[in-house]
Amino acid sequence: MEPNRLSSDLQARLGISRTTLWRRCRELDKLHGPMSLQEATWVMAHEARLNLKRYGLTEAELERVRTLRSRMGVSGEQAPEVVIAPRMRVRPTTDQTVDGQPTPAVLFDSRFFHAAVQKSSRKLFVGGHLTEAVRRTSQGLVNRVKKLSGLSVDGQALMSKAFSTEKPYLQMSCLKTESEKDEHEGARFLMMGAVAAFRNPCSHEDRWPPVEDAALALEALSLVSLLHRLLDRCESYRAENP
Repeated sequence: MEPNRLSSDLQARLGISRTTLWRRCRELDKLHGPMSLQEATWVMAHEARLNLKRYGLTEAELERVRTLRSRMGVSGEQAPEVVIAPRMRVRPTTDQTVDGQPTPAVLFDSRFFHAAVQKSSRKLFVGGHLTEAVRRTSQGLVNRVKKLSGLSVDGQALMSKAFSTEKPYLQMSCLKTESEKDEHEGARFLMMGAVAAFRNPCSHEDRWPPVEDAALALEALSLVSLLHRLLDRCESYRAENP
């Protein structure tokens, strides 16, 4: 089903390619479905703080977006004045700041994390449980690699074997050019590093001081979000090359 209400202007405002659009829609449907491609597109536009009324959505359709956002654990309300592109400055409202500083929810939502990261860590991060937010998110990455690869090993051994250069269980490309091989090897080291730097320490400590800093925790979550997007590419490659 084509997102017939997604104008070229709206897609440009979202800053995503058509391939990324379809992949993100599948993520939303899988994590929070059932959700049509068109509805998932509206949710993505809402996440980017675009004014959906300007793109012809009816009140019933806007209410549907609020319902879907509520299902995702995020408020479906959209303040009329906050309708600018995510790269532009958003004028804060009273519920976006505390003592002049952005709330944890605003800080988290401004990152536009991968759906898997949002699902596993938003509530924890907003509640101040930073170590657990990073631990659970990095563990979710490990679980996803296990599921996609079918491997039973864990930790760095899992990532090394899944993204092996000799017999890869997961890959984003055909690995024929030097650039493709370099990218693949880089993904392997990033995956291994995320397990060693985030999953393991956060699992061994009730409170791991390095990620009790909100800014550092957000950066850790950003890296895991990036790695989930690399896994999205692995899934797309597998689907196109069965």
